[in-house]
This record gives sequence, structure tokens and C-alpha cells, in this order.
Amino acid sequence: SSTVQEMLLAEARAEIGRLRTENFQCKRLADERLGALQRLSRERDQLLAQCHQQQGLLAACQAQIQQLQGVEVQLAELQQAQQTLQQEHELSLRARRILQE
Repeated sequence: SSTVQEMLLAEARAEIGRLRTENFQCKRLADERLGALQRLSRERDQLLAQCHQQQGLLAACQAQIQQLQGVEVQLAELQQAQQTLQQEHELSLRARRILQE
């Protein structure tokens, strides 16, 4: 009876040892996964910060494009006004020549 108890006790101790090893391995794996999740979280935060920065740059570029389009419209209007003035000047010169003749 004592031999059976010793065998059962040895088996129980062996099972406890296996469970401790398994528990340690599971804890190590969980710690590794937690570390990986924390790294991914930090990377995600960095990417979000970069994304917000890029969105700010994009908004600034779009504002500059709108300003440029306004300048282009003004330039076209000024070119048209210059052409009109040039035509009026040429007409004025012709009129003076005619009057001087």
C-alpha cells in the first residue's frame, strides 16, 4: 500500500512538474505576444501621427492650389486687359497719324 502511495505521489509530482513547465511556457508565450502587441500599438500610434501630419500637409497644398488657381484667373484677366490696352494704344497711334496728315 505504501508503494502504491509512493508511486501515486511520484506521478502527482511528475504531473505537477509538467504543469509548471507548461504554465511557464504559456506565460512566456503570453509575455512575448503582449510585447508584440505593445510594439504594434506603438507603431500604429506613430503611423497615425504621420497620417495626421500628412493630412495637414495635404490641406496646406490644397489651399495653395486654390490660391494658385485664383492667381491664374487674375493673370488671365490682366493679360486680357493688357491686350485691350495695347489695341487701344495702337488705335490711338493710328488716329494721331491720320490727324497729323
